[in-house]
Amino acid sequence: MLEQPDETMLRITPRLADDECLLKLEGSLTGAWVPELGACWCGVAMTAPDRPVRVDLTDVSHVDAAGRALMTLMYRAGVRFVALAGAPDLGFPYDSGSPSDT
Repeated sequence: MLEQPDETMLRITPRLADDECLLKLEGSLTGAWVPELGACWCGVAMTAPDRPVRVDLTDVSHVDAAGRALMTLMYRAGVRFVALAGAPDLGFPYDSGSPSDT
């Protein structure tokens, strides 16, 4: 019997490239994971302050109100997001793409 994946988990995979910092998210951006994303964002921004930050949301299954608030703050600070076409309204613009675009 296969177990259902725990949707309360979030994997954050940072990748520093020459032209950007990418944070790939997988799972649910909820609860205690929201400040964890904030800490990762601050970490990559401090590590490479001259590179733009992009967040890949293509494998995110759920975002709670706190996660949306953090992403809005990040967007206002210049972070760009990519999500699958047809993703729920995030309250700010994002690039539609596929996982292969990241």
